Order: sequence, then structure tokens, then C-alpha cells
Amino acid sequence: MINFAQIKQSITTRQAAEAYGLSVNSRGMCRCPFHNDHTPSMKVDETFYCFGCGAVGDVITFTARLFGISAGSAARKLEVDFGIVGGDVAVIQKSPAQRKFEDWVYHAREVLRAYNLLLVKWKSRPPNPGQDFPPHFTEALQNSATAKELLWELSFGTEEEKQDIYLHYKEKIKEYEQRIHDYDKRGNPSDAPDEQQGSRHAESRKLHAGLPE
Repeated sequence: MINFAQIKQSITTRQAAEAYGLSVNSRGMCRCPFHNDHTPSMKVDETFYCFGCGAVGDVITFTARLFGISAGSAARKLEVDFGIVGGDVAVIQKSPAQRKFEDWVYHAREVLRAYNLLLVKWKSRPPNPGQDFPPHFTEALQNSATAKELLWELSFGTEEEKQDIYLHYKEKIKEYEQRIHDYDKRGNPSDAPDEQQGSRHAESRKLHAGLPE
């Protein structure tokens, strides 16, 4: 049986990236192998995150994507390439609460990764001159910085920083997940009911004009 937890505890994504031929600089940045990257835009540490294409995950995810194989095959490859033998690493027994929190962190990262990709897509469709900002474009302008920062902290932050995000941004991430669900379901971000359209267009005009909220 493959011990995924042991592999993740034994090997960092940076170690795997360097072992598989990627050049990582002193800041832990390298060229992303998952898109046509001309300058280093991927941060590799215990996990990885690309600021260019939004790719994110752990060492097993990284290896699976790099070689185009399943997670199980990637785990076995890492075991062989790094000489991991069962029992060499003591696996810390975690409480149910710890496991639940780690599951939330993983899920939240996936939500934020998908939402960031949507925001990039929405922001690439600006209105024509003289037109109001459409709601999805405005949303991208308003939420991009926060969504990127949250993804960064959940990927590379300390345990305390992740706990802080859980306490203060859990509901916000739920809202992002709902936006993804709405887009997947309808092909467009959900719009407000008719009676709310006027206020959203007004907000759009204010943002366009650079007026304060």
C-alpha cells in the first residue's frame, strides 16, 4: 500500500522539481513546466503554486502533472526515485480535528485556484469605451488581489496564518465556491435579481469613474 502521507512528509516539491531537472533560484522560484513560462513564475517549497497559470498542489500532484501520470503512479515513482522505504519516517498520528482542518485547507486551495482562473478569464473581457463595467468584470477587479493572497497563504503560509484564514475568511471562500458553481451551472456568473441590477450598475459606474464607495 502506498503511504501518501509519508511521501509528502519525506519529499518537498522543491526537491522533486530539482531532481527532475528544473532550475530553482534562491527565492524558490522556477519556470512553470505546465505552461509556456518565459520567466520564473512558479513558487516551489513543500507545495507549489504558479502565479502565471494558477497550478497548485503538493509533491505528488506536481510529479503526476509533470510526467502525465496518475497520482498513484507518481507516488510510486517518488518512492523509487528518492529511496523511500516503508517505516523510515514516523507518521504523526493526528486528531480528527487536525485532519478535518487539513481537509478544509486542501479543499479551500482547490476552490481558490479555480476561482483565480475564473477571475483571470473575466478580467480579460473589459467593457467597450463608454460602457458600464459588467458585473463579472467588476468582480474580477475587486477580488483578484484577495483571492491570490489567500491562495498564497494557504499554500505557503504558517500553520497560524492558515488558522487565521479559516477563522476570518471561511465564509468568503464559501462565497467564491458558490460563484464557481453558478458559473459551471449557467455558463455565466450569476447575476443579481432584477431589483438589484440598478445598484450593481451604479457601483460599476462609480468604480469606472474612480469614485469612492
